Amino acid sequence: MDKALAQQLYQWFNTELGKSILQYEQEKLNEKINNLFGYLAVQLGMPSVDFLAENRIRHKWIVASFDNSCATYPAPYVQGISGRIPLEDHSTDLILLPHTLELHKNPTKLLEDVHRVLVHNGHAVIIGFNPNHLWGLRRLYKSAATSPIPYHRLISQYRIKNWFKLLDFEIVDNTQKTDKKPLKLNYWQFIANNPWLAKEGAFYILVAKKRTLGLHLIGPALKKNQHKNIIVVTQQVHKK
Repeated sequence: MDKALAQQLYQWFNTELGKSILQYEQEKLNEKINNLFGYLAVQLGMPSVDFLAENRIRHKWIVASFDNSCATYPAPYVQGISGRIPLEDHSTDLILLPHTLELHKNPTKLLEDVHRVLVHNGHAVIIGFNPNHLWGLRRLYKSAATSPIPYHRLISQYRIKNWFKLLDFEIVDNTQKTDKKPLKLNYWQFIANNPWLAKEGAFYILVAKKRTLGLHLIGPALKKNQHKNIIVVTQQVHKK
């Protein structure tokens, strides 16, 4: 995980535009994951935001790649992911990656590891910025003084769908509605007249289901031999 890039993204999410986008991402995400069930749900990255709060899965964890202010984390988390995700094979029902692929130095390798830890018919959910739309947003909102992520680090839906296909995932849902623009209007003219649509088109949400055979391990998913190398903090500890 690129720590400097992650800090840049977190700072951008504290801008007026960033807060608006983040809130809308959460609203659209809730529509996609509220009815996804299982034993364990895991969020990879963005530990300061509990994207899984509204999901109905009882056991939920956040896996953070680094820790700057653990007292502000809104949910139980695991610190210490460096190479492999610290979960057993075929142990997780839902994995959420909120802009995680964009921050990761090897996104395809990370997706392979996501495939490893998911159960058969488990779901991977990707949130990413739309590289063909975001820069138009900066022209519309003066509060967007900096870019959330460098353009060369953005990943299109098309690329992610191809990666999922190679890993035997099936795309079951995606969110992006910029296709509503009328043909008679210039694209940016239409966006300027529809700022709410501009916010929606700034990001996408992909939901993919793992189709390969696997074994669902019931019970704690953290590797026993990794307990000495990671830090586990519960929500109760944060309150002390």
